[in-house]
Order: sequence, then structure tokens, then C-alpha cells
Amino acid sequence: MSAVNGTEFCSHCVRVERARRYPGKAKSPSPSPSPSDSPLPSPPRRPRVLAGGAEWTSDEFKRCWAFLRSLRYLKTSSFDERYHAVYEDDGDEEPIDHQGGSYHVPKGWSKFALRLPAPLEEDWGISFHGTPAQNLADIVAVGELRPPGSLTAGGRVVQLPHNHRRWPDPRIFSSRTPRYAGLYADPMAFKGRYYQVMLMMRQDRSRSHDIEHTKTDLWEGDLRLDKFVSNDRVGYWTRDASSIQLYAVCVKEHQVHPWESADGELARLRRKRRREEEEEEEDDDDDDDDDDEEEEEEEEEDSRYRSYSTAEEDEEEEESEENSEYESD
Repeated sequence: MSAVNGTEFCSHCVRVERARRYPGKAKSPSPSPSPSDSPLPSPPRRPRVLAGGAEWTSDEFKRCWAFLRSLRYLKTSSFDERYHAVYEDDGDEEPIDHQGGSYHVPKGWSKFALRLPAPLEEDWGISFHGTPAQNLADIVAVGELRPPGSLTAGGRVVQLPHNHRRWPDPRIFSSRTPRYAGLYADPMAFKGRYYQVMLMMRQDRSRSHDIEHTKTDLWEGDLRLDKFVSNDRVGYWTRDASSIQLYAVCVKEHQVHPWESADGELARLRRKRRREEEEEEEDDDDDDDDDDEEEEEEEEEDSRYRSYSTAEEDEEEEESEENSEYESD
């Protein structure tokens, strides 16, 4: 028993009586944090800089991370910050050699590594899968890609992208180059900028097939999308979800809409590819001119040789005639 101002109370009643008599000093129980108020893991202060060596201010990386955190139902605990990275865009598009085949580095993208339930398949090739950002939470929750028509973790039906050709049977699509995969990553506006989402994965290419005559509404004609890959070899398809292992989410930031703006990434890429084709045509024309000059020089040399041979033959004939006349005398 305890007393408050001379009155005896049990320990429970003491707390009640003190709260009644001294409301300003009463301690209100702290509310349990809701899932939305719970602290979220922050990205590392200095993400690894890959495909370059220049100093990288991580402001863009932090904005990409903030965009991921804004996506509904996406659990940030699914990410492993030890392997986050930034792929600096140094202008070099050439793929690099990799254990699983040639690897096209997603330059200009920020990589957010996923926690893996199993060791990474190092012998498989690296490929990419672009998707609208609103699909990311379901994909990460399941931990795998599913073909169109199947159900996601949230109970939604996987839809075929609006700019993708239809196939007679369900298939999972991916690409060896991030440029092609990015055409299926619908840009989403966030705080005055636009962001795209692309999955990075290991893929068993022995269980995958090339997509021939790849077409999309966003890219025209025979203009090459990737400088080092023909348009007939940029895509893969497979029916086997177990042949793909997701291991990272890539995010790209744009100041303007990358598809619709005249200054967007797609318009700039088109202009760049046209210039490259024009330069290649000029080089081919120069090579043809050089070949023509070489042929003319060879013809002139042949004609000089023929004229020289004819002169020698004439001299030999004259000598033989003189010899015959001498013998007759």
C-alpha cells in the first residue's frame, strides 16, 4: 500500500490517483509506431561507383532511393545496401567480357541490390527487364518474374506491356541490353523529375531464346538501338521462370520525360544513331573511292606493263628480221 496526501491506495490506484490530481505530470503511454511511421533504412553515404572513376555526388542516388521508398507496398527491407552501386555514364557503350557472356553495363542507372534467398548464379549471363514502377512491389515480393496472365503477389493479373507484340503463349521477356529493356520501363513523375525502373538479373541463356525481328512502338525502322547489338538480337524470351534470378533494381532519373520530350533521352539517342549511320556511310563512300583509285592505279600499271611488253616484242621481231637478212647475205 502507498499513500497520496495521507490517503492509502494500492499501487495501481496510486498511479490512477496521481494522474487525476496532477494531469500535467502524468505520463501518457507512447503510441506503437505504425508500419508507415517505422524508420526506413537509409542508403549508404557513399555508394560504390562502377564503370567510371570520377567523383560521384550521391544526390541523384539519394533521390532515386527516395523514389523507391515512395512506391506503395514496396518493402525497403528487401534491399541489401552493402551492394548498392552507381553506374556512371562515361559515354562508352562497348560491352565488357563477363563469365556468363558479354555484359552491357547499365550506365546512368543507380543499382539497389536485393537480398537473395540463394547464392547468385555466377555462371549465368546478365540481362535486364524493364517494367512500370507500380509493378515493382509485386515482383520483389514474389522474387521472380511471371508471364502475362499469371497472378502477382497482390492478386493482380500480369498484363502484357502496351508497346509489346502479342505471342500465342505466355512468355517472360528480357534483354541483353539496358537500352531495349528501358523502352518498357514507363517513366513515372516524382517531385518534378521522371524515374524509370528496371530489373537486373542473372539468366540461364541455355534455357532462353533470341527474339527475332524485335519491334516496339517507341523505336523506328532499321535504326540500330544498341551500337554493338543488332535489333534482331536485343531480346530474349523463356517460359521457365526458374531460369531467371533477380538480384537488383535499377533506377534512372530524368529531368524531362525521356520519351515525349524533344530533349529527352530517346530523342537524343535517335539523333546520335543517325549521326553514326551517316558517318558510317561517309566512311563506306571514302572506302569505295579509295578502292576505285586503287583499281585505276592497277589498270594504269597494267597498261604500262602491256605497252612495255609490246615494245619488247617489237624489238625482238626487228632483231630477228635483221638476223635473217644477215644470214641470207
